[in-house]
Amino acid sequence: MAKAKKDIEGKLVKSGPNTVRHLALPAQGRTTEWIDAEMAKMDEECGGGDTWKQGKLSGAVYHGGDDMEEILVNAFKRYVVSNPLHPDVFPAIRKMEAEVVAMCLRMYNHPNGAGTTTSGGTESILMSCKTHREWARDVKGITQPEMIIPVTAHAAFDKAGEYFGIKIHHIPVDPYTRQVDIKHVRRAMLSCQFS
Repeated sequence: MAKAKKDIEGKLVKSGPNTVRHLALPAQGRTTEWIDAEMAKMDEECGGGDTWKQGKLSGAVYHGGDDMEEILVNAFKRYVVSNPLHPDVFPAIRKMEAEVVAMCLRMYNHPNGAGTTTSGGTESILMSCKTHREWARDVKGITQPEMIIPVTAHAAFDKAGEYFGIKIHHIPVDPYTRQVDIKHVRRAMLSCQFS
C-alpha cells in the first residue's frame, strides 16, 4: 500500500532534484517578475500542462481556439474583481449572466424558463442534483431521494449524494462495451421503490 501511495504521489506531484517547494507564505511579498519567473520554472519542471495542445486529452480542457482564448483573457482582465452576488455594484456581470441563461433556454425551446450559471461541470452537476432533490421533495413528497448512476459516472454525482443526502446506487458497466447492464438498473429501481 505504501508503494502504491508513493507511486500515485509521484505521478500527481512532480518533483526533481532541483524542485523548490513553497509550503509557507513568505515573510515579504514577491515581485511580479519573481512570480512570473517562478511560474515559468514550474511549467518547465512539471511539463507545462500543454499536452492537450497535441490532441492527447479527452475532456479536461475546453478550448475554443486562439480567438476565443483572447476574448476570455480580456474578459477576465476586465472583470477579475467583480462579484456576481452584488448585481447593484457589478450590473454588467448580471446582464451577461441573464443573457447567457436566456440563450440556453432558447436553444432548449424553453424561453420562459429559468436558469443560472455555474463555475464549471462539477458545480453544474451538483446544482442539478440539488434542484432535482428540491423538486422531488416539493412536488412528489420524496424525503429520502435516491439516484441510480453507472460506476463510471462523474465524481460530482457521488459528491452530490454526500452533500445533499441522496442515496447513490452504483450500477456496473460492461468491461468491453462500457454500457450499463439494464438488469442492474431495474433491480436498483425496484429497490428504490420499496426501500
